[in-house]
Amino acid sequence: APDGQVVYSIGSTAASFSQGTVEDHASNEINRVLAALPDDALNIEQQNLLLAASAIQSEGEHNDIYRHMIRKIIAPDGTMVALVGAAYNVSDDVVGTEWPALVLGGLFGICVYWLALPLWVFIDARTHGERAWGWAIFVLLGNLVALIAYILARIPQPKVTTREYDCPI
Repeated sequence: APDGQVVYSIGSTAASFSQGTVEDHASNEINRVLAALPDDALNIEQQNLLLAASAIQSEGEHNDIYRHMIRKIIAPDGTMVALVGAAYNVSDDVVGTEWPALVLGGLFGICVYWLALPLWVFIDARTHGERAWGWAIFVLLGNLVALIAYILARIPQPKVTTREYDCPI
C-alpha cells in the first residue's frame, strides 16, 4: 500500500511475508541510510519506494539470478494507490538445464571428428597400399598434424585412363 503496509506477498525461491510494513522487511543498510538523511530529503512515497525495493531484495540468496522491479500504480487523480514489486529471472541460461545437453553434444561432436580422421586414413591407406593400421593409429594420436603428414607422405595412386572404343552396332 502507499503507506508501506504489505498487503500481499508470495515467493518462489525467495521468502514470502504476509504482514507488516516494508520497513520491517527492509535491510538494515537501507534503514541506516534513511536515518542518516535529513528529514526533508525524501517524501514518504520516495521512502516507501526505497524500502519496498530493499524488502524485495532482502532474501538475498538468489540475488545473483534475480533482478528486482518496483512499479507505482497511480490513480486518475495522480495519487499513488499501490506499489507492485517483483523479482524476476535474469536469464534462463543461468538456471536452465540446456547447458549439459550442449556440453554433451559438443563432446560427442569432438569424438566423432577425432575418430573420423583415423577411419578415413585407414580406408585411404588400404587403397594406396600403405600400412593402414600404422597410419590410422598415428592419425588417432596426432590428429590434424598427423593427417597432414600422412597426406604428404602417402604413395600417389596411379591415374587410371580409359579408352573409348568404337563399337559398331
